[in-house]
Amino acid sequence: MLLYAFDCLDLGLHLGDNNEDDTQLEQEDKSLSYLVLANDQDDSYDIIDTESLLAEMSADTEDKGIKELGVDADVVHLFADPNLPPVEKVRMLAKSDYDFHRAFLARELVNILPSMDLREAINLIIPVMREFSADPQESVRESVASQLDKVVLFFFKHAPISFEPVSTENQTQDSNNTQEAFIHPPSIQHDIFTPIFMNLLLDQNAGIAHQTREAVKSISENIPETILESEIINGIIARLERLYSTGNPVDENQKDAGTHGEVDLETDQDGEAELGKMLVVVLLTSLASILGQDRCTNVVLPKLQRLINSSQFYIRKEIVIALGTLCKVVNQKVAIEKLLPLYDGFIRDDTWHIRRACCTVLASIVSSLPVEMKTKKVEEIYDLYSVDVSRSVRHSIMEVLGEVIAGFEEGKVPDSLLNHFLDMGQQPMSEHELAVMCAFSFP
Repeated sequence: MLLYAFDCLDLGLHLGDNNEDDTQLEQEDKSLSYLVLANDQDDSYDIIDTESLLAEMSADTEDKGIKELGVDADVVHLFADPNLPPVEKVRMLAKSDYDFHRAFLARELVNILPSMDLREAINLIIPVMREFSADPQESVRESVASQLDKVVLFFFKHAPISFEPVSTENQTQDSNNTQEAFIHPPSIQHDIFTPIFMNLLLDQNAGIAHQTREAVKSISENIPETILESEIINGIIARLERLYSTGNPVDENQKDAGTHGEVDLETDQDGEAELGKMLVVVLLTSLASILGQDRCTNVVLPKLQRLINSSQFYIRKEIVIALGTLCKVVNQKVAIEKLLPLYDGFIRDDTWHIRRACCTVLASIVSSLPVEMKTKKVEEIYDLYSVDVSRSVRHSIMEVLGEVIAGFEEGKVPDSLLNHFLDMGQQPMSEHELAVMCAFSFP
């Protein structure tokens, strides 16, 4: 190919006089440049600027790496590559267009964190998590939720929480200044994880929301009291309460959408407010044993009382469940003076779901009561619900009877309750479920 080009080209060499002029030298230069061109190449002449070429080769290496991370990229091998800095691994996968790359990164964040500088991790990993928590792909959000407690606990363990507002001046400081980094070790802002929890707790995928609630509980079990107070109670719980205690501000563009748009917006806000109430009750119930007696009495109980008269039936049902849990945490005086009156307010509710919930928590409600009061309350509830119009409620009270009896001290079980319990085994075949309850309902 090269010889062919050589034979066919008129190189324009002039071997005559030594006084070649500049024009002839330029012509020879141009002709010689054709030697490096193949027949199928573009034969237009182009003077190469070395500096421009080097600049182009070195520029945007990160973007090129991201583009090369195609659908067939071996991300496991990429993460195992010791020559690729952890920061670059995170950036490449975080910007990938493929959801399985982002989901893989979300699952691997907890493993890559220990190899990263703490300041870099705060500035990179937390924003990535926030972005992934609102990712359009469920697989990515689910991966974030599954590792959320481990990642958050890592930051709580290694970085102090700062309550000072982030100033523009601090944001523009050189992060590579080692002296400044030594004087001011990296810290995380109060509430920095709350937006992530909000996105996932309010997720329409029930599995993701459940995983996130479990993450909140796991984190609460493994953090100091100060962080529990600031980041869980005054962070996540407080932000959820804003959904129903103060309306979300309406965007100007939404205001201009017209009457139909306003109705849809109000409906969405009402639904979100009810979901916020539900989440507050469920989270407080799951955290009751962690929050302790004082917080349950002074913080949790007042929050529940505010929701009793202004909520949908499914929220009131969760409040009944919460009352049963709180009875195991608070002292006897609080149980008698505050929890028992609230429980009594639900036992004649028009909704059978709530009456059935009252059956479910009966053993917990009476567990902290004196023997005489316990006996009286159990007989009252049994007499009421054993003839309830709802078959589900009638079966529920009989189903919990064994657990209630087991809560009495030996020799102090009322004969009336034993008779009710034994009668279940004497039912006709049409009520064979009661015989099964009699046989297996003791804890």
